[in-house]
Amino acid sequence: MVRFHEAYETIAQNLSLPGLENPNVDTLRLVRDWLSDERHGSWLMILDNADDMDAFFTASTETLSATSKRVALSAYIPGSPKGKVIVTTRDSRVGERLAGRKKCITVPLLAVHEALRLLYFKLPVDSNCAEADAAILVKTLDCLPLAITQAAAFISENHCTLGDY
Repeated sequence: MVRFHEAYETIAQNLSLPGLENPNVDTLRLVRDWLSDERHGSWLMILDNADDMDAFFTASTETLSATSKRVALSAYIPGSPKGKVIVTTRDSRVGERLAGRKKCITVPLLAVHEALRLLYFKLPVDSNCAEADAAILVKTLDCLPLAITQAAAFISENHCTLGDY
């Protein structure tokens, strides 16, 4: 929930949304309303790791500002013909509720050999990675494509070995 609030705060600041200077402003509502207005153009929002049903569908005092009612986080997800929201979750119930009961796309886990191939593809050609370290890494990351891609990016950017990572 904290990351959701922080992300919306960052969006509001980056867009320099009017009203943000008001200490009593409901930043979640401000961002949702701005993105829901199709005059503001195209956008893409990714809700990554939206696994907690309660966080999105149970009203919380954490979502309160001085002027708002008890509202669940899902109420702050914008909707616009020009905007898209991608939700990643391990709980299809959460995904389907966030998608308005539309069927979720299930992305199966990679097999170990596929995960290894992805890892090698994402790493720089000159990275000397031990096969044993690569196997341990992809198994530790549960063969999840996004996790493997993020790990490879970190390894590449920080010039570290698989073993060090």
